[in-house]
Amino acid sequence: MDQANILIIGGGVIGCSIARAVSQKYQDVFLLEQNPRVGMATSTRNSGVIHSGIYYPPEFLKARFCVEGNRLTKEFCAAHGVPHRNCGKIVVAKDPSEIAELEKLAENGRRNGVEGLKIVGPERIRELEPHIRVTAALEVPSTAIVSAEELVKAFARLASDQGASILTNARVTKLEGKADSIAVGVELGDPADGGGMTQETVEALRGEFRRIVRG
Repeated sequence: MDQANILIIGGGVIGCSIARAVSQKYQDVFLLEQNPRVGMATSTRNSGVIHSGIYYPPEFLKARFCVEGNRLTKEFCAAHGVPHRNCGKIVVAKDPSEIAELEKLAENGRRNGVEGLKIVGPERIRELEPHIRVTAALEVPSTAIVSAEELVKAFARLASDQGASILTNARVTKLEGKADSIAVGVELGDPADGGGMTQETVEALRGEFRRIVRG
């Protein structure tokens, strides 16, 4: 029976980023993902926006973490070759009655620590997006986009390089608390093929995973 000090269930962006972080300190780290590849579910089924943090109430931890995460995500992408673009965004006011709401949103963002926010008029809006006609807009330069799939793969690759064992087609079926541990039931293999793997197959899968995330 395999034993691990740290077992992570789920190979999305959260699971893979945790694996990357903890494998910097611990060697017996395992990550289990039920799909054939990491990042096949929610983590790569979205718009890939690196949000600025303008909407959350300043007293919420989410506000602070969003602004900090915006910076850290861009730094990580730049350091590890993950495709991303600092495209910025605009939040528009269709008529003058909505400008006051833009100003409130800008003030909220500034209280959260979002930098570079400003209300702009039609001339600047045409520069940024020539296909719309609106009265004013809030320019948010820190908003960015990222290749979500490549971000997940980068976290997984670094975790694997640091010694973490990442197994795909690995479904957790049971968690049972013990006196000093947790017993985890795991089914390995593609259900379409009948499931089940030999130890040799598991080792081969680990090697194939390392090849994929480097590709």
